[in-house]
Amino acid sequence: ALAQNGGREVRWTPLLKALVTTRLNLSMTTLRPEAYSPTIASDQAQLALNEIKPFATSKGKVMIGEMLDISRDEEPEETYNEAKELQAKAFFRLGNAQRASSDYGAAVKSYENSIKSTRDIKGSNAKPEAVVQRRLLEAKKENAKKRMRQRKKFKFAFSNEDGGKELAKDDAKDEDGKQQERQIGHPDRTIDADDEETYE
Repeated sequence: ALAQNGGREVRWTPLLKALVTTRLNLSMTTLRPEAYSPTIASDQAQLALNEIKPFATSKGKVMIGEMLDISRDEEPEETYNEAKELQAKAFFRLGNAQRASSDYGAAVKSYENSIKSTRDIKGSNAKPEAVVQRRLLEAKKENAKKRMRQRKKFKFAFSNEDGGKELAKDDAKDEDGKQQERQIGHPDRTIDADDEETYE
């Protein structure tokens, strides 16, 4: 059955839910200082999203087939709702991992997808989790700063020597900060205690 469905499980079982939850917990844990690895965190979130995909497309259906292009009907609505809740968390975890890797544009998209998944089950006016909204705003600010910095680099590449020296100093400072992050983790980019309590 797995081979016929692109290697995916297409029955919503307690075992599958446990697997997805384990992946989400691994994604969260590997952004803590003692186990800091944004790559592993991102991989686990992506794997969780892959496991959830057949169940989170539309209510009452499960997508099957190698390309997930065939629908199996008469699936309980509860399956869709549970899958969407886990999908929202998986996108949130993915966004955290992308933000930790300084991929702010991708993080913005992931946080927006998390909010969309929540609204798919709770309605378009549903208020997303506060922590997701906060992380989305932070990622948007960081993305704007990064883009501004790239524009400055481009400008100074064709400008005077002093501008280049200024950028070199900023680059050295950025590299020192990244080195420190790799050694101890970045407190602003790890899941803090209030996040864990509000969005497990």
